[in-house]
Parts: sequence; structure tokens; C-alpha cells
Amino acid sequence: MFSFYFIFVSFNRKAVHEGIRRHQCRKCDAKFKTQATLKSHETTHQDSKTAECNCCFARPFVLKTHMTTHTKEKKYACSNCDRRFAHLSTFKGHQRTHTKEKPYPCSHCSQSFARKDTRNQHENMIHTKEKAFPCSQCSAVRYSMTHLRQHVKQHHTQNKAYSCQFCEKTFAMKKTRDEHVNAVHTKNKSFSCTECSAVFYIRGNLRRHRRIHTLDKPFSCRFCKKCFARKKDRDIHMNAVHTKSEAFPCSLCSAVFNRN
Repeated sequence: MFSFYFIFVSFNRKAVHEGIRRHQCRKCDAKFKTQATLKSHETTHQDSKTAECNCCFARPFVLKTHMTTHTKEKKYACSNCDRRFAHLSTFKGHQRTHTKEKPYPCSHCSQSFARKDTRNQHENMIHTKEKAFPCSQCSAVRYSMTHLRQHVKQHHTQNKAYSCQFCEKTFAMKKTRDEHVNAVHTKNKSFSCTECSAVFYIRGNLRRHRRIHTLDKPFSCRFCKKCFARKKDRDIHMNAVHTKSEAFPCSLCSAVFNRN
């Protein structure tokens, strides 16, 4: 009995630490590291599903949080400016742009951060490099499975179910459609940096801006070990130093062209 329990615990511990998701839900595509997590997910399957986007969640409170993306409810109001937020964690992170508080120090260097997830991403990308998730369809690398799934859905899926109400463009992800509407049509800057007062139309621009604070350099040269914060800079480096082809970067996006 003791031997069986030891094997069971060891198996689960290995799955948790290696990120292996062997347990498939019978009602959706979700996979889990342990049988216990799967059972918890399945018991709330019917009650934790939203008709608006057909997403399923393991916990009712996660569903409740997600539903604010559909109801547009923003009950947390900032007392220092006119911005409102749907989630308490986002609200608290925003307040730190006013107080300049950075309660999350890096355990490897002297940097501190306003958000815990920003600190964790910084440590993973700059120091430990323990969790890297390469895309199987291109050369992109993400440092969390969530970000990898978002990348695949945004760049590699053919199903574009979200259409713009102002033009004929369609998108694979709702957030990408919303960012397009903000940047092109309504001109609403809704993405604010929690480390400073910068505000952006598009989430991707905010993500690139945050690398100023995190010192993240996710784009590596395939010929040497040099890394860059922007894909455009990495491509210019490879052309100039390694392939010796003349590079012409676009001033409006990250595209780079050669003379041919």
C-alpha cells in the first residue's frame, strides 16, 4: 500500500513540475496535470460555461471574472483619474502607476516591479530561462503556455469569427478585433503600463513597451547568442552581421526588406 502511494505521489509530482497534461476532459479540449484537477474541472463543467463565447472554466469564480469581458462591467474606479476596471488585480496594478509603488523585487537582480506576473516573466526570460514554449509552426518562442496558445490562435488559425463593426476586416481573436477598433476607428487608448504612465491603443504595443522595464529580449539570433527586445532589430542584426544582405526596415511596423 505504501509503495503504491509513493508511486502515485511521485507520478503526480513529476507531472506538475514538468508541465505534463495527461488527463483529458471528456466534454471539452481542456487537459490537466493531475486527476484531481480534472475531476474538479468536470464537476463544474455545466455550471462554468458561458454561451457568449463557449469557453469553459474550472472554477465558477473564474467564469464570473471572465464574464466581465462580455458584460463590460467595470466597478473599480480610480480616485486619481477617470479610468475604471473590471478586475480588482488590474485596478490595484493601475493604482501603482500613481503611487509608483513596486512591491515585487526580482530575486536575481535589483529590479522591482508593480505587478507579480511582470516580475515572474522578467525572471524567467532574463535569469532562469526555465520555461520556454516554442511554436511548432514558426520560430516564435513564448514563456508561458497561455501566451503560446494566444500566439497560435492569433497567427496560425484560419477561423476568423470576429468581424469589425466599422469595416470588413475579420479576426481570429476578440481582443485583436477590439484592439483594431481602438487603434483604427474609435481611437481609444485602453492599454496602460503599470510601471509608468504610458497608454496605448494596442496591447502588442504595450507588451513591447513593457520590455523597457523588464529588460526582456525574446528575439534571439540564430547564428549567435545575441538577443534583442524587438524582432526588427534582430532581423537587421542578422542581415548586417551574418547574411550580409542590405536591410530596409519599415518605419511603421516590424517588417524588414532586402534589395531583392
